[in-house]
Amino acid sequence: MVLDLTAADLSGLNAHAVSGLRALWSPSTVWSPAAAKKARAASREIGPGVFLL
Repeated sequence: MVLDLTAADLSGLNAHAVSGLRALWSPSTVWSPAAAKKARAASREIGPGVFLL
């Protein structure tokens, strides 16, 4: 299952939880600093401003 997190507030998400996610996200997604770093490294852009984690 792929979650749609394109407008989600994940500012409280632990960075370790990122590795278990399969999700779409966008620049509107709010991450904690550590989770953002991990999400960016593990994602690929699948459309303009849409990333698959």
